[in-house]
Amino acid sequence: MSAAAPDSAAATAPPQDVAIASQALGTGDRSAYYRNWDRVTEEAVAQVKAEEEQDRKEADHALGLDKDRPYSEADELDREKRAALREAKRRWEKLEAQEQAARVYIEGETEREGRVLEFQTDLCSKRVIMLRDNKACGYVLPSTLDEHQIVKVFIENCVGCTVDLHCRMVTSHLEIAHCERLHVRVRYPTMTVSVDLSQNVHLEFMQNTFTDHVKVYHAGSRALRITHESSGDGPPDEVTADDFQLSKLEGQAAAEEQFVTHYVSGALATDLVLRDVKNLPTTARDIEARQQQLRVALQDRGLSDSDPEAVALLEAQEALTPERQAQREKDEGNAAFRDRAYGQASAHYTTALEALLRSDAGAQCEALCTLYSNRAACALKLGAHEQALSDAEAGLALQADHVKLLFRKGMALHALKRYHEACPALSKALEAEPKNQQIRSALQFAQRRLAMTCEA
Repeated sequence: MSAAAPDSAAATAPPQDVAIASQALGTGDRSAYYRNWDRVTEEAVAQVKAEEEQDRKEADHALGLDKDRPYSEADELDREKRAALREAKRRWEKLEAQEQAARVYIEGETEREGRVLEFQTDLCSKRVIMLRDNKACGYVLPSTLDEHQIVKVFIENCVGCTVDLHCRMVTSHLEIAHCERLHVRVRYPTMTVSVDLSQNVHLEFMQNTFTDHVKVYHAGSRALRITHESSGDGPPDEVTADDFQLSKLEGQAAAEEQFVTHYVSGALATDLVLRDVKNLPTTARDIEARQQQLRVALQDRGLSDSDPEAVALLEAQEALTPERQAQREKDEGNAAFRDRAYGQASAHYTTALEALLRSDAGAQCEALCTLYSNRAACALKLGAHEQALSDAEAGLALQADHVKLLFRKGMALHALKRYHEACPALSKALEAEPKNQQIRSALQFAQRRLAMTCEA
């Protein structure tokens, strides 16, 4: 019985095993033998690819680059926040579409004089009027439009045109931009007029339309002429402003400064627009007037200007300098980042950067680097990897060994699958902070992905 056992076992062996054994001993069908090894090889390759894919997923998971599922409670909160922002954006776009639908565009006209705009026929019963890209035309907005509650009037890219504004606007705001040789006759009190990036614009305010509360804001404009018939007899009050001459900045940077023309002590005057601590527009005259009123109140309380409380109150009235504005925007950006509102945080960091770049940027190198790093972090969170890389490189151009910027650059390059560039950036960051485990892990994953890429 024992001698027969091997034969019995062989008799019960599966046919494919017997065939494989015969092929291995050099007998049987050799093509089947090679097909079997092809199968074994394919399975081995598939297993290697599966392992590589698992490594990739683990690396992306650890670096926060996988988008399929949240990898932590914080990431889940981020995703919920982004979903809420997408919904808010959707609602905003809906409102924007509604606002666009409320606009009527009168554009592309040439040499059309004395056109009186009627609500139904010309304005299509819409309440926001856009006069755009017109040449040598004349338009009249009659007082009959008052009953239709016109919201606002925009005049853009018009050349050699005249506009007679008889009607009331809900916002009491007229906006002018990119115009040349434009003459606007304001026949109804309009509290705010904006003139930007224009040339040879004449704002003619008729009698009783330019009160002490009216403000004409202008930036980047040349030969802006403002006249007001302050009385029925005698010449009008008049002022001409050239923003580029008024600005202390050079070149196109001068267009960034804003000025305001208004009545001061019974005469038209033009002042540089500053920002107060609440970031509202003001002027040096307004600040001085408020501080003088405050000094009187402090004296009534028996406090002198040198008293600590008085000093703090008076300083709070000072204009918002670029440095103070940058710090304020940075703080608001940090708060938004903690709240996972990365788009809003990025906007605050951008405003802070712009403010610092208007100041003595050479003395603000570290602050600029911090802002570039923070904005790059926002871009990484939002998946804008090219923008993150751009910000990181802008900061490194100022300070080549800034650790956080090197780390952001490495993370952006890793996300862009440029592993051969990510590794040097992360290595340099790790050299500066050898105990930083986050940088070390990022470098290890980048090196692993680089090796996998080279092997492939």
